[in-house]
Amino acid sequence: MISPDHKHPIDGDAFWDQIRAPEFMPEDPEAFLSLPESRFHEARITGQLSRYYKLLSAIPRDMLINFRDVYMNIPAHNPYDVLKEALLPRMAFSEEKRIQLLLSGI
Repeated sequence: MISPDHKHPIDGDAFWDQIRAPEFMPEDPEAFLSLPESRFHEARITGQLSRYYKLLSAIPRDMLINFRDVYMNIPAHNPYDVLKEALLPRMAFSEEKRIQLLLSGI
C-alpha cells in the first residue's frame, strides 16, 4: 500500500492503527458499519479475520455483552460477515425509540 503522499509504502494494519476507530452511533448502526468498510478499503484490509477483530475492537465495551455468542465462538467461515450481520439487529434502536429521538431533537 502507498501512503497518502504516494511516496512511501505502508502496511494496511499499520495504517489502520493510525486512524481512529469509528465511534458507535446507536441511532444509525448501518452508518456505523459503513465507516470501517471505507477504512478497510483505504488500508486494503481484505481478510475476514482481520476485519472481524478490527470491527470487534470498535464495539463499545458496554455493548460487548450483546455479542458474546459471536466473539466467544469465532465463526470458522466469514467471521466478519457473521459479526456484521449480528450487529444490526442487536444494536439498532427500535422504531419507537428512533421516533422519540427525532421528536426530542436529538
